[in-house]
Amino acid sequence: MSHKRIVNLFVIFALALSYISLAAPPTTLASRDPAPPSRPQSLPPTMPVFHILPYPVDDVVVMDNAALLNGVGATEVSMVGNRGMLDNFFALNPDDGNMVNQFDGTGGLFAVNFEKAFGETQMTVDPTPADVCNFLTNRGLFPANTVEPQYINCRSDPPYIVNSIHLTTVDPADETTTDTIIGKLVQIPLAIDIGTLAPDYIPVGGPGGHLSLLFAGAPATPSLDDTLPGLQALSAPLFGRAREATPIGSYPVVPMPLAVSRFKAGFPAEMAVDPGTPVMEYYLGYPDMPQDALMPVWSFPDATADIGGTTVALKETTMPGVEGFAPVVSILNPLDGDVFLPDDPITIDFSIAGDFGPFTFTISSEGGELANGVMDSGANSIDLGPLPNPEGHPSGHILTVHAENTYNQAGEAAVFTGPVQTVYLPLTAHNASESALAFGPPLRPAASENPPQGSGPQLGVGIEWVMNYHDPELNLGQTKPDAEGFYNWLGGNGWAKKFNYGNDAAWEKDWRDCTLGGIDCTYGVDRADFVYFSGHGSPSAWYFGKVKDYGGAWAGNARFQNVRWAAFSSCKTVKAGPYIGPGNPPLTEFFNSFQGAYMMLGFNSNMADVAFGFPFALGMRNPIYDIWPSLQPTIAQAWVSTAFNLHAGKPSYLYAVGNLNPVNYKLPAAFSGPLPPLTGIYQFRWVWWG
Repeated sequence: MSHKRIVNLFVIFALALSYISLAAPPTTLASRDPAPPSRPQSLPPTMPVFHILPYPVDDVVVMDNAALLNGVGATEVSMVGNRGMLDNFFALNPDDGNMVNQFDGTGGLFAVNFEKAFGETQMTVDPTPADVCNFLTNRGLFPANTVEPQYINCRSDPPYIVNSIHLTTVDPADETTTDTIIGKLVQIPLAIDIGTLAPDYIPVGGPGGHLSLLFAGAPATPSLDDTLPGLQALSAPLFGRAREATPIGSYPVVPMPLAVSRFKAGFPAEMAVDPGTPVMEYYLGYPDMPQDALMPVWSFPDATADIGGTTVALKETTMPGVEGFAPVVSILNPLDGDVFLPDDPITIDFSIAGDFGPFTFTISSEGGELANGVMDSGANSIDLGPLPNPEGHPSGHILTVHAENTYNQAGEAAVFTGPVQTVYLPLTAHNASESALAFGPPLRPAASENPPQGSGPQLGVGIEWVMNYHDPELNLGQTKPDAEGFYNWLGGNGWAKKFNYGNDAAWEKDWRDCTLGGIDCTYGVDRADFVYFSGHGSPSAWYFGKVKDYGGAWAGNARFQNVRWAAFSSCKTVKAGPYIGPGNPPLTEFFNSFQGAYMMLGFNSNMADVAFGFPFALGMRNPIYDIWPSLQPTIAQAWVSTAFNLHAGKPSYLYAVGNLNPVNYKLPAAFSGPLPPLTGIYQFRWVWWG
């Protein structure tokens, strides 16, 4: 008999805001990346926008859908209120650690066993693509009319995208190294056929535009479904999200050359920008937020900027692929670069144009929401009064107007009010640290679930984010909600909010050790236990909108003495690979930063511009863990699980082992400081998704 518990998240959130393959012969899941496009997409002059139908979920629905996976064995149901006002229903097996969750109104289907999926033991299970195909077919998990024929033909060798997950270690004393495959990620590409006389498949992208499975363990290890050994996590955000067959309308396509021109126009003329190969796709968000329409967008997944001879990856960004459906927001006054004294009142003049009004709008700055309302298409003027001084270093303000139509399709515009001191992101190249391996071997501790904890001092959290790189098209739309979602959730759970440095208040010097000319120990990041950065990045580096000595921080300049965890929501900052030597892979540049720190979290690949921080923080500290503490994942498991579910990129994390082994540490309670330093390092270990 199922026992139902209801957990209300809103109070805390308010504080923060059988199967036999017919294919022959079977093949194993060998690593295989998607083939690069051989030619530009062939696009019609207009493309349809679709209405997404609601999918109601309650305790009965989530239990029924959890039963689709016969290894879950759910016995409990819990409901958690979520951002976006969408209830999140969980079907749980606390004894075995299995969890399934769905969102009321938007569906999705997510299943995981954190310990088995994201552990660090060698993978020996060996499913075939046909095994995966048969499982998805028989369980009804292929989304209807959203998969190309070659991916559902189980008699063939379906060309799924397969990536291995590695654990690499190195002993600093003698550079002995190991590399072990501990899991495999399998992804089935999704696409919508908009053709009339012939098929014309357009990919589905975004945090919700994927179907992913994760395999780990041995053949005898219990899995989420006994017909598919090794299955330990499933992410199907499109589950239940049907679209109406008749489109809302068909809208003119933004031609690729125009999209590229708009993308490059957002960068200074002196910067060499390679937009890569833009891809037209239907963008689907993560189902924790309402989305009632499926609209084409241009995505730039592999854009780079050449700065000083160094290639810097840019976070994957999108822009509308059709004209006329999303609301168009324009800020008429103030203008970018206008300067106001601290007590000067500001009046903002803006307009919203488009169909499907009335439009809801919010006006915000670094300090939060300033005004909101509802209006029809047209112009508006609102007196904001004097703006509060931004928290952190002196800087101007970024004013953002965000509007949504009745289909929850958004448009926004932003201006920066303040002196612009730089318009590009310089990169300072450095050699590998010569002393990165200068550590001795102490006694080896066993891994435990929690760091040794004190009995009172409050733990602290700090964030830095860069949305405004001083040009609207280079700006990243999600970095502020990304970092602040993390900040506010931990703060709402009792952590001390140490600093929130955004845009020009975020400096490279904040991360550089005081002994190297930085200010990390005074006004910088080494005053918090958990720090989080969101912006552009490259291997062992991350970038800012303002040059304060340097425009980019380098891992080799960090010496974290009080920071215990540092997370980087940026491209390739924690770039991994097999150990070759100091500086190779690039994450070895972080070795000297472990002056008490436990773990660095980041990405081994490019990263999408998504609001990653809140789902990550919620994954670490969900109220259901108060009832079933055995279900709480480790910090590392929450990081990679969030990346898996949001299709954010290939995650990675690096940790040291010495007097402590932090691999299984879970997010500690707020009043459990001080956390002891990790010293006497004898091994570095990193997990990376290839």
